[in-house]
Amino acid sequence: MTAPNTELAYRVLDQIDAHPENWNQNEWQCGTAACFAGWAIRLSGGTMSGSQYDVWVADGLPELRGEQASRAAESLLGLPVGEYDNCDDEHLFDPDNTREDLGRLVAEIFGPRPEPVPAAEPIGLVEGDTAAEQYDNAYARYEADECDVPPNAGSAGC
Repeated sequence: MTAPNTELAYRVLDQIDAHPENWNQNEWQCGTAACFAGWAIRLSGGTMSGSQYDVWVADGLPELRGEQASRAAESLLGLPVGEYDNCDDEHLFDPDNTREDLGRLVAEIFGPRPEPVPAAEPIGLVEGDTAAEQYDNAYARYEADECDVPPNAGSAGC
């Protein structure tokens, strides 16, 4: 089993929250609507084909093409493939899940929402300097042995 894809699970919840009109937990895909598993496939770049109870990955995910939608979604989400085939148990793809059920199940299965990673600060660049001044400053640091890559070697500075 691969590591749980927490980011994708929360992206699916965000999609459902942003566009509840495009979420139907009873349908893998129905026009523009999809269930949790269907959105996991769509947000990963896949498309689906088939009828309500016989849906498979049609395109966009070559490694999963032809795979049953539930198994493809399990794979994309890093869940044990086939574990959710028994519809008698409460599970992430259960057609009776409410949005609240999905939020609780995602938190139970994947843990808390990951914190966003802050953008990296540019190294060696000073706000307000012109490009020429930034280059001169970076080259001076290189010359002073503070950097091991000259600024014209494609680095953003040191």
